[in-house]
Amino acid sequence: MVTSAADYMLAVPSGARDGGSMECFGRPAGNRPDLLDPAARLTPRGRHLLRPGQVFTLSADSQVARLTAGDTGLVHLVFAADPHLSYRFVYDRATLGPVRMISADGTASRLTYAVRLLAACRRPSSLPVLRSLAGHPSHEVRWEAIRAVHRVDPEAGRQLLQVAAHDPHPEVRQAAVQALVPESQASR
Repeated sequence: MVTSAADYMLAVPSGARDGGSMECFGRPAGNRPDLLDPAARLTPRGRHLLRPGQVFTLSADSQVARLTAGDTGLVHLVFAADPHLSYRFVYDRATLGPVRMISADGTASRLTYAVRLLAACRRPSSLPVLRSLAGHPSHEVRWEAIRAVHRVDPEAGRQLLQVAAHDPHPEVRQAAVQALVPESQASR
């Protein structure tokens, strides 16, 4: 099951032969929308029949639905608002636990890929761009940029790691702190 980054409505057209069954779940309350919490679980909220002509509204930050069709298949329409969440989450159907996060905006994914390519080239001329991306709003882009700077220029990377140890995103902070631990202490 994959969450949505936008509020949306599901509708079965009135001319459709059959509807479908919709299993509803509540998203974990109080969880950060940009952090994968392995302990968080979806809460089952019941099953609804979605018949031709019916509409069901879902809130992206609190609800998830899984549609299943009858033998004849399910024709449905999805009307989505503009995305207001930065990430979508994939949940395991059996455990209802999160499996992974997916950026709702492909820009962050493309930037992360570009940063990895720049790091692989190890060109000092890429350092100004990489340093600027270390301040990007997306935590995943920031972290990849910091790693890339460290790969191209370890001293400059270490300076960015020290700044990242105070990053607003807990995963970046934790990774930066771990990276700053000298290797001799990490092997103990």
